[in-house]
Amino acid sequence: MSNVEAEGYDPFYDPFVLVTRDGQVNMDSPAKPLFVYNEPATPQKIEDVSGLSFFSDSINIDQCRALWDSLRPWLKEQGYTLYTSSPGYRNERPHLTFFGEQKHPFAYFVNENPDGINEQWEFPFVFSAPTMLQFAYGQDEEGRHVIVKPVQEDTDEFRILECLFNDKSLLDPTINIGVIPVLDILRREGQVFVIMPRWGTSIVTEIQYVYEVFDIIESCLNGLVFLHQHRIFHRDIRTENILINHLQNDSFIDCRNGQHRASMSQEKCLRYALNDFNVSLIFPQQISLEDFRISSYLASWGIDDRPYGVLEGELEFNPFLYDVGCLGIFFCEEFQHLSGYMPFYFLAPLLDGMVTADLDKRLSAVEALSFFKTEKEKLTEDELNLQVDTAVSGEARVHYWRTYDRWAHVPPEFKKRWKHYQMTKPSWFGKFIRRVIQSSDRGAFIVYKVRRFEKLIQTSFQSAFYYVQLLYK
Repeated sequence: MSNVEAEGYDPFYDPFVLVTRDGQVNMDSPAKPLFVYNEPATPQKIEDVSGLSFFSDSINIDQCRALWDSLRPWLKEQGYTLYTSSPGYRNERPHLTFFGEQKHPFAYFVNENPDGINEQWEFPFVFSAPTMLQFAYGQDEEGRHVIVKPVQEDTDEFRILECLFNDKSLLDPTINIGVIPVLDILRREGQVFVIMPRWGTSIVTEIQYVYEVFDIIESCLNGLVFLHQHRIFHRDIRTENILINHLQNDSFIDCRNGQHRASMSQEKCLRYALNDFNVSLIFPQQISLEDFRISSYLASWGIDDRPYGVLEGELEFNPFLYDVGCLGIFFCEEFQHLSGYMPFYFLAPLLDGMVTADLDKRLSAVEALSFFKTEKEKLTEDELNLQVDTAVSGEARVHYWRTYDRWAHVPPEFKKRWKHYQMTKPSWFGKFIRRVIQSSDRGAFIVYKVRRFEKLIQTSFQSAFYYVQLLYK
């Protein structure tokens, strides 16, 4: 590694982050150092990319980079310019400066001065490189930020993204659908590339106002209703897969709490969207959201902390109720600590209704959204603009969602009104089954065999009863 200090201009360093290339902070600089950059090993140069595929199990990171580099000229012809990578591929930055009006479906973006000066910069604009390099950051001809994602055509992911591309309501700025839109689908020599707007992550910042919490909840519920109306089973709803229409310079440590995002929140410009469909499934439109079942083996992908309904050796599960449970877990992790404060009381029945172990009582996406809207409409504008008590804002992840009492501080009159929504926890037998499954592979195998035998007996009795009815007709 070079020991040359980054004191002069270097296109791959933020000019306000002056550190040496071996990771030593330049303390003589008047600028405030924000992060230390350690340049990785020099990547391998690959000249021939023929025969390489993004979906090969054996492809390595250098081959991915070479593939993207080979696609740059063709993508530029289609109207998309990929970011420029630093020599060590640690950072990337855009080529183009955007001067137009920032509006949906593209993200708002800004480079904020870390010292709080109300000033915007366009150069340099540094972003972290995609970890796996299975997608690339770029810009359209107007300089708006996009993601270019290779997708295999004969897959559920492609069918879902094609469905989103064909639904132009996702591009309507007047409708808050809550799902990331698809801008374009490109084809080249048997390869498919999907273009989506690049939005930001870290959607749950230090919440300041009541309406911010409700905006996130409503957007996510809108998104889940939309997906289920199109019979899309997301299967991996978690914090990382929910985006916000705001980008900031990743080199700023405190970027999530920047002045720009705060002002956008006050102007009610922020939107949130469900994203990432690489493990999602799409089913025929005619199936029933209430009665449809699939093998519980298909719940093995996605989030690790799975909702009730697939934890006790069940052979089948309802994928749409599973999605509701996953979203409910996300809401619990981020907002359950607020349920004891006015005007958040109705979060207790909403969250319990989404994660309950009693699947007959678990809310559907439509029911959860309807309940949320009904209760939110009862609040005044002053209540929505109340500040959230910062003394409790750090408690979101302290308590586990399965054991936390979301009703502990809810007034008695509200408890009485919503008591039928209270979460049903697993029976002692259900807990025993889970322990057996978690104890060993043998335990899980025994439970599976017993469940199979139980299913066989049940099916046999149903068939016998059906034929008896036919005989006596």
